[in-house]
Amino acid sequence: MTNHLQFKINTTTILESIQEFLDAFPPKFQLSFFDFYYPQVSDPGAYVTVQKLNPGLFIFYLGNHGWQSKPKEITRQELAAYIFKNRDHTAHYFEFHPYSEKIRLRTKGRLALLLEKIAAYLK
Repeated sequence: MTNHLQFKINTTTILESIQEFLDAFPPKFQLSFFDFYYPQVSDPGAYVTVQKLNPGLFIFYLGNHGWQSKPKEITRQELAAYIFKNRDHTAHYFEFHPYSEKIRLRTKGRLALLLEKIAAYLK
């Protein structure tokens, strides 16, 4: 028994369909697809993993054979355009499944920035 759904998207998939899919994206699930255009020296492209933070805001990271990027936030519109751009190249890898671990942004940088702002204000 498989624990994921695999969807087919291609050049006939329209942007509005992708936006509707993202609107229906339930919590505690993640989407995986292939970014054909991501520049790489070795293996071309990158695998994208996406989770929904709240309506209209998602978090994602990229990875491929031995490396993984830091998580980044992305809006619904940006994500829809990202998927749309890659729709012809991700037809065989567009999966939706429950996630085992929530993607978290690293907040150390934000906290350090906040502390710097407070220190500057107190001077």
